[in-house]
Amino acid sequence: MTRQRANPPDRLVLWDIDGTLVDPGRFGWGLICATYRELFGAEVTAAVPRAGRTDRAICADVLRLHDRSPEHLDAFCTAVAARAAPERTAHSSFDGHLLPGARRALRTLAGQPTVVQSVLTGNLAAIGTAKLHAVELADSMDLAVAAFGDHHEDRADLVDVARRAFTRRYQVAADRFRTVLVGDTPLDVAAARSAGADVVAVATGHYSPAELTAAGAALVLPSLVDADSVVAAVLTAAPAGPAG
Repeated sequence: MTRQRANPPDRLVLWDIDGTLVDPGRFGWGLICATYRELFGAEVTAAVPRAGRTDRAICADVLRLHDRSPEHLDAFCTAVAARAAPERTAHSSFDGHLLPGARRALRTLAGQPTVVQSVLTGNLAAIGTAKLHAVELADSMDLAVAAFGDHHEDRADLVDVARRAFTRRYQVAADRFRTVLVGDTPLDVAAARSAGADVVAVATGHYSPAELTAAGAALVLPSLVDADSVVAAVLTAAPAGPAG
């Protein structure tokens, strides 16, 4: 379905969720561990890197590090999503919180008539939307053009998922808009570089401004607290440079 706007959009802003907009607590990881326990009758005991990675890649590592066949991956991810689905309205196990400035930054950026905001996240769609509803951010975005971790294991591949959805929905040619990723990890910066997108890095997670700059981000914000700075950064964002 196409969407008509008085001003044709020329900028697609794709927000990361975990560590950028939301401190997720143990919500997503807890769902993965509980699902693994239910499916295999055992606990997740291995340390699995998670920052900036897709849930699908994390689930694949959980299986690999516990000597389970990769043939279980689709069923595992489907079961995790099914466990997460009721949380979209119940929020009974969500233990995270909104990060400072996130709501105002989104609302201020929404005042730009040619900007469309959505998410690009490694979360499975059921987990990501549950988080957004829990912190009341879902209505601030056009989730019809979102890219979630269901689609690919590699975060960089998600950029084109969102771009294609955007061109279909808004009837804007691929060369008539810019894509801006906003995220808190070097993997967000790497995804932007790989996809030829602009990037705004934010030191709201576990990585310092220096680490994000070293990853190739030309523009790094210390937080989202200054909404005007967030808007200015998004409107002047540049492509990611080489790491190092």
